[in-house]
Amino acid sequence: MANKSFTSLSQLEKFLNEKIQIALDKNVAPVVKESIQTAVSSEIYGSGIPIFYKRRNLRDGSLGDVGEMNHEISGNTLIVTDDAESKLPWDNGRSLAENIHYGYGEEWYSESRPFMDEAKNILKEDGSHIEAMKDGLRSLGLTVV
Repeated sequence: MANKSFTSLSQLEKFLNEKIQIALDKNVAPVVKESIQTAVSSEIYGSGIPIFYKRRNLRDGSLGDVGEMNHEISGNTLIVTDDAESKLPWDNGRSLAENIHYGYGEEWYSESRPFMDEAKNILKEDGSHIEAMKDGLRSLGLTVV
């Protein structure tokens, strides 16, 4: 970014917030979704093999399908939701993600499997979201150290 100048801190803040929001949308969101997919694989699919239903695995509208994950930017906060459709034979008013994360019954497959907590742990450990933010800001012409 060649010699951008600002006459006030509020101008600088506005400029930086715009760049941060773009980087969150284009660079950070895909990394967060991949971490959720990894957590679904380990915490849900790694917990056992169902015998009463066919698993959708990480595609076909499943919980781990990144195509079912949506995101929005609120201020400088990235909000990712997993909107996979529940195939439970009843409606308890909760999403598939909520049912799996918090549990909905007594069987091994319906016990709480907190995959979102695991996704957060993955990001804390590997810092990939931070690197994605830095890369995104660099791609927008900013110098990031």
